[in-house]
Amino acid sequence: MSSPEPEYSPGSRIAGELPPERAYESWMPDRLSASIVGLALAIGACLRFYRLGGYELTADEAASWYAAAAPTVSYVVRVGFKTNAGKLSLHDLALHFWILAFGDSVISMRVMSVVLGLVAILLIFVLARELLEFDVFSSGLPREDTNRIAALSALIFALSLPAIHYSREARMYSLVLGLAMAQAWFFLRAVRFGRPADLIGAGFLAFLSVAASMIAGAVLIVEWFWLLALLWQDGWKPGSPFLRRALASMASLIPGAAAAGLSILNNPFGMAVISQQSWQRNGVTTFFQAARTAPLSAMCLLTIGLAVWGIIRTWRESRTVIWLTLLWMWLPVVLLACSLRGVAALLLIILSFWIPNFLQRYVLTCLIPFSILIAMGIWRIRPNAIRLAVLALFVGLALARATSYYGSQDEGMGEWGIQWREAAAFAASESDAGRPVAVYPELCEFVVLYYARNCTSVRAFTEGAHLLIVRRDFGGPDNRDLPVLRWAYPRNVARLNGVSVWADR
Repeated sequence: MSSPEPEYSPGSRIAGELPPERAYESWMPDRLSASIVGLALAIGACLRFYRLGGYELTADEAASWYAAAAPTVSYVVRVGFKTNAGKLSLHDLALHFWILAFGDSVISMRVMSVVLGLVAILLIFVLARELLEFDVFSSGLPREDTNRIAALSALIFALSLPAIHYSREARMYSLVLGLAMAQAWFFLRAVRFGRPADLIGAGFLAFLSVAASMIAGAVLIVEWFWLLALLWQDGWKPGSPFLRRALASMASLIPGAAAAGLSILNNPFGMAVISQQSWQRNGVTTFFQAARTAPLSAMCLLTIGLAVWGIIRTWRESRTVIWLTLLWMWLPVVLLACSLRGVAALLLIILSFWIPNFLQRYVLTCLIPFSILIAMGIWRIRPNAIRLAVLALFVGLALARATSYYGSQDEGMGEWGIQWREAAAFAASESDAGRPVAVYPELCEFVVLYYARNCTSVRAFTEGAHLLIVRRDFGGPDNRDLPVLRWAYPRNVARLNGVSVWADR
């Protein structure tokens, strides 16, 4: 008679303490998994490259361009601190060298983000596989199942609308996603095996990910809490190999905290102010619009249902993995909500997972565990015919959402479709006549500068300008200035899509 299985203990059941024949397996995926990953890359590339230059540079992208276009590396860093608060100019530096190699056209700058977005599809595959193999003794998943869930995670991530949207922007978000996944992969391997190379990789990438954006700091907090929970469950056994590996892995997160400290020292209030202003510009009306549409959409119901099914079917087999994915999904949301006002802010962030062109960038890393949970849910469906039908339904709905997303750009929703190029033409004509041109709000100054690069008199709003370029859909507390500005600039000389040009008397 076989002996009963001993009680679960995370310190004794992770792969690092298994026999070598159990801990080591071939790293090459099977043919089906490789085919799914290849399909994910092909679909992801098509969705991200499609009409990449079909819309003009946005105000946010122009802020990255302005810093990256600086003549020297030191100047890039200094300008980046001012134009991109809460960041250490890592993306600005990367974009600076990209511009030196490939130019600063709109398509060229966005291609860098697309390339990083495609790399992220590969990274989520290796990360999901590492995560699923963390608890190999208790999960009982065959190697083929682990590979295929990871491959499905890559396909789901490739079709995710927020991932598509931010892979098409000349901003830091593709870089943030890639660095966060690479750091998590090294971190999990450091916890499993405690090898110096994994610890060094986790620490180095922790610094880089937070340097790219402070939003990646939430991932490090998730990892810290998760390790504390594992140590508490394991009983803090002195001298145990797991305790040594866990403490070393915690120490690898210190460089990330150092990067966060440097970001705060460079701009103590910038991140909080920008977040508050962004939420205030959207307002309560946007929240109610989202509340009416997002929870009732077929894609929302399908993805939530699949994620919940994946949690239920995997819970008994691999609680450690599920706890990490749940922490990663919701702790960043809670941390952001704590810095905002009112209960509506928390609900608005949650709804943002299913709304394109919204504020996913503040919790963008949550897409990683969400994609993995959805993949778990799809793979746990039986029989195969139903599983394939659900997967086909997901792909169809995702492609339909992508089609709607590209259509919204033509309609000028949000940042897309604003005719900054045409507005800059007015600025250039005024500059040639020796008259200064102002831009309102201040954050839109750089996009006008991009399209009027020889126009030396364009600047954020100051008195004495003869022409004022105003973004019409700008909201928030600064709107109180608009009546005064309208009185000072009574002549509307151009009303373009999303932007107006006003002239003085």
